[in-house]
Amino acid sequence: MAGPLKKPEQFRRGRKLPGQSPDEDLNLDTNFRIYGGPTYTIIEKDLVRIGDIGVGRFVEIDPNGVKLYSNDTVLIELDVDGNITVGSGDERVEITADGLILYSNNSANLDLGSDGTITIGPPTSAERIEISSAGISIYSAFEEKIFLNSSSGAIVIGSANERVEITSSGVELYGNDTKLIDIDTAGNVTVGAGTERVEITSSGVQLYANNTLQLDLQSDGDIIVGPSASEHIEINGSSINFYDGVIKYTDLTAGVLTLGNSFIEHMTLDTNGLKIYGTDGNTVRVSLQTDLVLGAANADHVKISTTGIEMKDSSVVRGQWQTDGDMFLGSDISAPATTYITIFAATQTYNSESMAAGDMLIGDNSANKANILWDKSAGRLLFRGGQDTKAYIDTDGAITAGAGDVILDDTGLALAAGTDTPNQLKITDESDVIFKLYSQVDSQTSQLQIVSQGKDSSNHEASLNFTAITDDGAAHASVGQVYLTLDTAGDVAVLSAEQIRGFKVCRLSGITTTQRNALSPVDGMIIYNTTTAKFQGRASGSWVDFH
Repeated sequence: MAGPLKKPEQFRRGRKLPGQSPDEDLNLDTNFRIYGGPTYTIIEKDLVRIGDIGVGRFVEIDPNGVKLYSNDTVLIELDVDGNITVGSGDERVEITADGLILYSNNSANLDLGSDGTITIGPPTSAERIEISSAGISIYSAFEEKIFLNSSSGAIVIGSANERVEITSSGVELYGNDTKLIDIDTAGNVTVGAGTERVEITSSGVQLYANNTLQLDLQSDGDIIVGPSASEHIEINGSSINFYDGVIKYTDLTAGVLTLGNSFIEHMTLDTNGLKIYGTDGNTVRVSLQTDLVLGAANADHVKISTTGIEMKDSSVVRGQWQTDGDMFLGSDISAPATTYITIFAATQTYNSESMAAGDMLIGDNSANKANILWDKSAGRLLFRGGQDTKAYIDTDGAITAGAGDVILDDTGLALAAGTDTPNQLKITDESDVIFKLYSQVDSQTSQLQIVSQGKDSSNHEASLNFTAITDDGAAHASVGQVYLTLDTAGDVAVLSAEQIRGFKVCRLSGITTTQRNALSPVDGMIIYNTTTAKFQGRASGSWVDFH
């Protein structure tokens, strides 16, 4: 250590104070200075300065404490109370018995309290951080926005009503003081509280409404929409299913959509088309694929395809309406013999016969088969055998039959002469002919024959009766009686002379002598010869004039 302070007169060398003459002594009652190069010490009453005072770097000691200057600015101050200030003006650190306070822009931005409390930011500021034995609090707008509890480790972010709580149990988010989100340590997440919530767990995501599970997104990718006890939807990696409780009413699997209970009536829709099943759940009643099928495919059904509409019994087509307009009806239209009605919309060949557009065929047009053809171009309804017309109704209403030999029109009934057998009008009773009207023309004669034939093979008797009938249908003499009968023996029977009074008028058809000679005469014949104007009779093999 330095020796005892010497008197001032012993220290007269060195620098003087500004304004002091070199020979002037220091007053020990007031101050003194010590020089040592550029640095010196000034000791005045109640003030000590040590350092380079000329450039403003020194330590100043006064009754209030100690200050350290740099560039004449106080950098560190230690007062008599033990308080320490580091820095000056607006930017400084204050160390007191209460703790340490750091000021920036003359505001306390850091406060280390003697009790261990740390405040980052002005203690009265709206935005600050407080660290204490209780924990760490972060304030915004004068409200504690974040609190880290030092004892439990819990973190509260937000205000009293709107906040997030992070604890050893997990993370909870509150809105209006109601827990809205809860994330536990197992990673489970609950969004919402009470009866309306979403739960996210390792099993998936579950959405509850009125405390009932309404949506379940399972971790394996399966999705259940709606409560499983009632209507709900199940979606998994292979299908989408709609349930009413345990009953599945809709199923979408591998591109196949099933609507309804697959055990009873239901529909299926896939890339092939639409099918509607009956009550047994197995029989297809309607099928819309490339074709539309109405009814069971293995029973009676209707099929609509690009070729037209078909009525089928299993594989047998009973009726068909083709897209070109042709229509076929029968027990099996694949064969003409079982096709009963055919309507042709376009000209074509059917069963080796040319058909025009608009023609209609009823029956089989095969050889020796009776059928009816409506010939549109001719406007005729043809009754045929095979493809040969046997009878027809013409546009004027006339009916022609017998291959043209019988004509019924507005002039009457005409029986044309045949080439082989006599034309005849027959009246039958079941299988037996009871009346025939013959008209026969050959090279020699022209005859009209009226024949009454026996009823059957066991009854050879037959007669031709002539009866006069009144306008009201009653017999002229007495009902059921006849006037004249011709029997099989050729005899004429007259019931009574009163009934047959004679001929009122009798006229023989006249023939010429040439026509007479062309006859095959027999005795008893009577003629009127128009050549000789004579009645003649055949007797004894010759013609005899009556007058």
